[in-house]
Amino acid sequence: MNVSEENIPLQTMLDVARSQPDYNHAFPILEVIQTHYMGSPYSNEVVKLVNEVKASFRKLGIGGNASPASSRNMPSRSGRPKRAGTVISKAFIYEGAKEHSARLMMLCEGMRALGWIHSDTNVQLFIDMFSGGEIRQRIIWTGDANTLAALFKRLVNERGLVTLPDKHSLWVMVSGHFWDKKRGQEFESDKLRNTHAPKENDQTIAYLVSILDPEVSMDEVREMIQNQR
Repeated sequence: MNVSEENIPLQTMLDVARSQPDYNHAFPILEVIQTHYMGSPYSNEVVKLVNEVKASFRKLGIGGNASPASSRNMPSRSGRPKRAGTVISKAFIYEGAKEHSARLMMLCEGMRALGWIHSDTNVQLFIDMFSGGEIRQRIIWTGDANTLAALFKRLVNERGLVTLPDKHSLWVMVSGHFWDKKRGQEFESDKLRNTHAPKENDQTIAYLVSILDPEVSMDEVREMIQNQR
């Protein structure tokens, strides 16, 4: 049995990795894939598939020297707290985040393709943002505040696909996770609360939200992504 053909989430994650412009962009995605399937019956075959993707980048001459250590030590593109290692927020909660890492990866890829988050956004950092754990780095938001607020209002308040930790408000959470690139500072909770949903981005927001909807099959998600390209 070919696991990449039988396992739609894996196949999708590998496709996302292959679509990256170079190895340094693909590496964090490949690392997520290996971690996700570690200890599973497919772990050996997954390692083989990941190595094949790495080899394809090397063959094309577009990278291949990064290592897990060097990748983690690369300069962060995310907003930092005042002191390194300081917890800046609790993470959002997406039930089964580890099992649904393919969906979170596709959401990240979609937001990068739209230019709403920085093109160098670390995929694992993005996935961790929905893990319910502690967060020490922000995602750089390159879109406008109205779109950011509308996206998370729909994910949390309207659809209930993502939930909040106890005693945390939506706008404090969004502010804690995203850095406003346009102004070079944190988002203010009041500013996010007083935004207006941009009608021109309504369908795009609906598309992104549907990626995290477990009732939408992975095949449907893949088809939506292909139609967006």
